[in-house]
Amino acid sequence: MTSSELLIQHQIHPTANRLLVLNALLHSTSPRSMSELEDELQTIDKSNIFRTLTLFHEHRLAHQITDANGVMRYEVCHSHDHDCDTDRHAHFICRDCGRIVCLHDAEPISICLPDGYIASEVNCIIQGLCPDCSKKTSTL
Repeated sequence: MTSSELLIQHQIHPTANRLLVLNALLHSTSPRSMSELEDELQTIDKSNIFRTLTLFHEHRLAHQITDANGVMRYEVCHSHDHDCDTDRHAHFICRDCGRIVCLHDAEPISICLPDGYIASEVNCIIQGLCPDCSKKTSTL
C-alpha cells in the first residue's frame, strides 16, 4: 500500500506535507518526537508538523507515546480501521538510554472498566532496562 493510499484509508486527504510526515514515520525504527521530525523535515514548519500529527492521531493513523522525559513521540498505527485501533501493543522504555521499543508480540493488558466508563485510548508502557543497558549494569 502506498503512503497516499494509507492516508485515504484513514480518511485523510493526501497533501505533500502529510506525505512527508507519514513517510518519515514509516521509515523510522522507533517513535519520533516533534523535534526529531522538525530536524528531518526542514522544509515544513513546526506548526504544520504538529497539525499533521494531531490529524493522524485523531484518525488513528498515529499512536502517541510519552517517553520517560515527558516528550510526546509518534509512530504509525498499523490499524486497518480509522474508527477502531486494532494495532494495540505495549511499548518498552529504557530508563537508562531512553530507547523506545514496540512490543508487538506482547499481549495487551485487558482492563474491565466500571459501568458508564468508555475508554477512548489505552497506552501500555513498560519501563526498565533494555538488554544493552542491563548488560552494562550487571558488569559494574
